[in-house]
Amino acid sequence: MADAAMQSVSSDSRVFRLKPYTLEVGVIYTARLSVKHLVSLKATSMSVELTATQGKVQAQVSVPSEIGLRVDGSFVLDVSNSYDEDNNMQTGSAAGLVFSFDCKQLSPTYSATCALSFLSTSPSVMLVSLSDPSDNMIDTVHEIKVIAQHSTDLRRSEIFVTVTVKPALAPSISLKSESQLIIN
Repeated sequence: MADAAMQSVSSDSRVFRLKPYTLEVGVIYTARLSVKHLVSLKATSMSVELTATQGKVQAQVSVPSEIGLRVDGSFVLDVSNSYDEDNNMQTGSAAGLVFSFDCKQLSPTYSATCALSFLSTSPSVMLVSLSDPSDNMIDTVHEIKVIAQHSTDLRRSEIFVTVTVKPALAPSISLKSESQLIIN
């Protein structure tokens, strides 16, 4: 007799389909199919071993991959929509993810550190601004690396945001589509 958790949810008797997240990651399961012809009573069976693989952590950010930052301005970097493919119900910290941010200056000269300041407003939201908002920062380019990592098994994902510093009066346009995609 099959385990109740392993019953097909398909209405088509030719298809065996489980509810999502039924199988545990890394466990080897044996699926056995037996058929019997009702008239001739001939029967056959076959089996196959299968295992569910672990899903990926997906880092997501609230800003485009390239963004302009006015020398006297700031922007919110929200990573709370990052998710674990193995946890379909929650995102961000609620999904067991922890976040870290790294930054470097790319131009006009490379530096392993950058002049961006990160003020945490929650475990997954940062207010990003310049630590030295002077005109000599105009046209510098910085790269923020966001790391979303699972707190127990250390699976991780990285995503990058390139920030170009603009003059204080630089024009800025922000569009928000119906799907909540923000374009700056």
